[in-house]
Amino acid sequence: MHDPLYARALVLKQPRGQVVLVSCDLMGVTSELYNAILTKVRRKMPLKRSEFVLFATHTHSGAGGLSDRFAMRLVGGRFRPKLFAAVTDKISAAIVEAAQRAEPATLAYGGVEVEAINKNRGHSNGAVDRGLKVLRIEREKGRPLAWLVNFG
Repeated sequence: MHDPLYARALVLKQPRGQVVLVSCDLMGVTSELYNAILTKVRRKMPLKRSEFVLFATHTHSGAGGLSDRFAMRLVGGRFRPKLFAAVTDKISAAIVEAAQRAEPATLAYGGVEVEAINKNRGHSNGAVDRGLKVLRIEREKGRPLAWLVNFG
């Protein structure tokens, strides 16, 4: 193993509902992966499809073989059912653990335009999203709990 790979789960709850955000060190997320994780989580806790967001860091160093789709087999190799089961077990366990460890927190959101760091690799004069967005979650007394950062 060169570098560890993670699935980081954040469960934000309030009286009207919850949002579950999960970042996975994978190449991508297929509907099969999403649905398998959702099914496993629902065995342990209530979770609506509209409350669940699963996304990948798009690492090329992550596991392959997580889909039987033709295009995914081309980039990730043959489908490996045991690996698929292990990955979905671990991601669903991370979600359940995050929900069980929920604690009071406050949210802060901000963003800024960042110049000259990213580019459009497909079209040299194409559109570029220069927005860097940050969601900060703090425990009581300003102690950091999590940061979500989005920058293309």
